[in-house]
Amino acid sequence: MRLAKTIVLSFLTLAGCANPPVLQLPSDECEVIAMLKEGVTREPEVGQIINRFEMGKKYLVIRLLPGESLKTLRADPGVEVALPNRPLPKMGQPDDPLLSLQWAFERIKPQPCWDRLIDASKVTVAVLDTGIDYEHPDLAGRVIKGFNFADNNEDVMDREGHGTHVAGIIGAAGNNEKGVCGVLWNVRLLAVKVLNQDGGNDASALAGIRYAVDHGARVINLSFNSNNTSVNPLYATALEYARKQGALVVAAAGNNGGEVTYPANTPGCLTVSATGNFRHWEWLSPFSNRGESVTYSAPGAAILSTVPKGGYESYSGTSMAAPFVTGAIATLMALHPDWNLDQIENRLAAATDDLGDPGRDPLYGIGRINLSKLLDP
Repeated sequence: MRLAKTIVLSFLTLAGCANPPVLQLPSDECEVIAMLKEGVTREPEVGQIINRFEMGKKYLVIRLLPGESLKTLRADPGVEVALPNRPLPKMGQPDDPLLSLQWAFERIKPQPCWDRLIDASKVTVAVLDTGIDYEHPDLAGRVIKGFNFADNNEDVMDREGHGTHVAGIIGAAGNNEKGVCGVLWNVRLLAVKVLNQDGGNDASALAGIRYAVDHGARVINLSFNSNNTSVNPLYATALEYARKQGALVVAAAGNNGGEVTYPANTPGCLTVSATGNFRHWEWLSPFSNRGESVTYSAPGAAILSTVPKGGYESYSGTSMAAPFVTGAIATLMALHPDWNLDQIENRLAAATDDLGDPGRDPLYGIGRINLSKLLDP
């Protein structure tokens, strides 16, 4: 099993109303939200009610008129909470200093997802790789130390760099004034080490898949490949097991410039080819494998991400493309925790830009992932 790597170098503001006793707000009327106490049906006589809805308790959106105040509304015995209807401004570009060097995000458009501040803290993504540097400042605090199947011990620290790089693409913290951004900023990363300085083997990888599924991973990222284009039935069974337990498996297509190799060619696997970038052009990278097994494409050439000991470097390979799709799946799982895998896959298929020949093709699959299309219309 080969490990291919190329090194290339709000805030909230207050709405306004007229002369309140505490809040100094500029306009002659303002909107507030009142939540009534449980069981209360009588509505306050303060202001003009412009909307009503219920979430266990009754909510009222009220426009206060000149001479009325938030204090008056709060004094109503049926009101449990009354607060200004605060605007939520767009977050704007994250402040990570190396973001401008992450060309992939110009193409896959994550900003609308970042603006949503999606909470992915309950989604676990397994990175089956060389381990993860769980002390890296862009990853620390969110890495779950799994198991090292390559050396049969519990040491999952990454000493080769590949796994940490993959993990950073998926989940490097954003808007933290450090380094780079990942697709998701607070996702949990399960480090399962199946490769070391000598590579790995099928037994380690298969055991790693089982471990990841049994320890709650909803998405499993396999950024490694073999030289064999035959379908390996051992992986087919492993992927069936993962799916039955509610997990999807994403794999790099391989870097031979030929047909997709296993495990990426396994039926049921979401297989990712790699694109490159030159000025305004994006095309399949020459090293990327291709074929009917390709499901999606994503940027994979000169991708900047995290490496051990607090560093950042650019790597190239389908290993770098797969985690963008993994991050997209984890985003959908965070947005829609009640969705089944078919629903996740259907929305994912719609969140693409069609490159190459119209429709699905052997170079780009269904298309290159576009994160902005993950959100509901």
